[in-house]
Amino acid sequence: MPSKMRNCNLAVLYGICLGFTSLSSVAQNAPSSDKDRKTSVAQAGQDLSNWWRGSSLDYTPIPEQWFAHIEATVSYTNAQGNTTGSTFNGKADLSVRKWRFTSRSTGWIQKQNIVYGFNAGSAHVTQSLYREQVNFDLNKRSALVGGVEDYTFTLIFMNNRFTEYGGYGVELLKQKAQKVSVVGALGYSQFEFNRVGMLSIPSPIVHAAVLALPTTTPSGGGAMVMENYTLIMPKKITLIENGSYMKFFDSFLGHQAMVGANLDFPITSHISFSPGYQLIDQDNQIIQALGVKTQDRTLTAGLKFSW
Repeated sequence: MPSKMRNCNLAVLYGICLGFTSLSSVAQNAPSSDKDRKTSVAQAGQDLSNWWRGSSLDYTPIPEQWFAHIEATVSYTNAQGNTTGSTFNGKADLSVRKWRFTSRSTGWIQKQNIVYGFNAGSAHVTQSLYREQVNFDLNKRSALVGGVEDYTFTLIFMNNRFTEYGGYGVELLKQKAQKVSVVGALGYSQFEFNRVGMLSIPSPIVHAAVLALPTTTPSGGGAMVMENYTLIMPKKITLIENGSYMKFFDSFLGHQAMVGANLDFPITSHISFSPGYQLIDQDNQIIQALGVKTQDRTLTAGLKFSW
């Protein structure tokens, strides 16, 4: 996809998210009729807390008002001495629901600016992801799913990987304390690697491998699977694990996979201490030409804010 078209798609998606957020805010401040409907639903014996973890069809009747829930996690480290610099990790999740439609927006960014002592070099790396997914609930345990994902990782000279996907999701386990959901989908990704940056690496072996590549802007389709596991333990300690895997039909594009887990320890009703772990595994012939490792692991410890 040309850059202008991709940027246009992202602009539209960001606009949709902002629209959802604005409308939800309006709904929350709407006249008493909306509040009365929410009250009537609650009076009917329905618990609307943690609505974003379940299906819209868990409630009868389906609530008519807008719902919105946001979570944000931040962690930051700063080093001085033999190692100088900072590392920042930030993540935000926004869920918005109206009737059977649920929009789930996820974005995270990792920025590292480190200068090592003894002339050992430096690292200035940005890794980020934005995903916009919309679910349409078919019944209490299944939904149609469609979304897009935009990923950047400057360490491997990946300016952009833009993925569009659609599929079917089902909850394999649904209990009060835990839930397991799986999505099967087909997707299409378009890559853009920084060829000039790759050729700036002072290695004749890398130069030869990069010059031998047929393209540094490949694209292709593949099969995807995504999963999510949530476990609520005593004292509202919550484990959230999620993962995704995409195998491309073209062997040149290889595969991409992500696994992440967070363990939330509540401090107040809106703030939690949230250590986390993330594994990213991606391999294709362009990454192989660079001679870099295909896996990256990150451990974080920060605060999560939830509204």
